Parts: sequence; structure tokens; C-alpha cells
Amino acid sequence: MPEKKRQHYVPKSYMKSFSNDGKTFAIFNLKDKTPYAPVPYDSQCYADYFYGEDRALEDQLSEMENAWKTVLDNVRNQIPLSSDDIQKIKEFAVFQRQRTLAESEYGKQEKIELYIEYGRSISENKGLPFDDAAKEACIQYAN
Repeated sequence: MPEKKRQHYVPKSYMKSFSNDGKTFAIFNLKDKTPYAPVPYDSQCYADYFYGEDRALEDQLSEMENAWKTVLDNVRNQIPLSSDDIQKIKEFAVFQRQRTLAESEYGKQEKIELYIEYGRSISENKGLPFDDAAKEACIQYAN
């Protein structure tokens, strides 16, 4: 497998903290209320090249995750936190919210809708029809 192809949108170090054996964790599907047998946390919450094939963002996030892991370990171990530690927890929360698979899909859909609206507006301003072909062109351009 190419280096860093499997890019996690939930840090492995975070998932590991929910493991009893250091390798697996249990999954519970909230939607259908189904529990699943423990699975390797390494095989969850990732997509191939989620942050791109150039690895620049993946490498930057890895550095940040190391700092976050230290602070989150301190929380688990009930070690008093400094103001810098609290800032890192806030940073983790903001970054984690933005890097989920759902947020990525939402962003893609938002971009498509924006391009369709632009296309419709330009067509109207030029007196041209905005048909299915024009809409499909906007979708392709957005992707």
C-alpha cells in the first residue's frame, strides 16, 4: 500500500483511547441501534487520500495530532491542564468538527449548489435557458 494512502479523519490516537486492548474497539450504530463486535480502530474512519495525494495536509495534521494526543492523555490521566493545554483542546475540537466525512460531503454538496446558482444567474442575465445540460455542466465543473 502506498505510504499514507489511508488518511484518517478521526485520529488513530484518539480512537485508540477507546480501546480496551490497544488494538480494537466496539462500535454501536446509533441509527439502527446495532452493536458490532470489536474491530481494529486502524480500519475505521478513514478514506484513501482524504486530504490529497501530495500528503502535505496529512503531514501537517499528523504534527498537530501529536500535540493533541499529549494533552488528551493528560486529561485521561487527570493531570492539571495549562492554559496552552486548554487552547490545544479547543483547537482539536474545531479541527475535528471540520474534518469529518459528513462535513466533507456537505462541503461538496454546498459547492455544487453554489455553482448551479451561479450558472442559473449567468444564464438569466444573458437571456439563455438553464436546462439539464447546463446544470450538469455546473455539477461537473464543481467536482
